[in-house]
Amino acid sequence: GLWLIIPAFVFIGIASTISTLSIGIFIFSV
Repeated sequence: GLWLIIPAFVFIGIASTISTLSIGIFIFSV
């Protein structure tokens, strides 16, 4: 159970960080 839940949370955290950074870069460039 935990072996699937923990990587899922890590992946969600990384994905949200990357999307936030890309949105910030996009807004800054525009």
